[in-house]
Amino acid sequence: FLALVHGNIWHSFSHHLFGPFLYLFLVFITIHLSLEMITKRVIKGQYLKILQNKNTQLLISVSIFVYYLSRLYLLYYNGSLVENFKLSPLAHLIYN
Repeated sequence: FLALVHGNIWHSFSHHLFGPFLYLFLVFITIHLSLEMITKRVIKGQYLKILQNKNTQLLISVSIFVYYLSRLYLLYYNGSLVENFKLSPLAHLIYN
């Protein structure tokens, strides 16, 4: 998120492929909810129908799953999986 806020879009994608999309989604939702609170009305958007579609949810879930599997494979193939895990927040919880 920090790379994206500072305008470094490609660096943001290199950290996480879905990070910029999540950031834009959160900004959009924040604006949407703010408008609902200001107007005190429910604002219905077409994007809500798209996000509630089971096929869209399945596509997003499978895309994220394949992305993470490919990242794990590349880390394993490069031999840096264990080192990266040791630096992760999960490892800090387990080992501390």
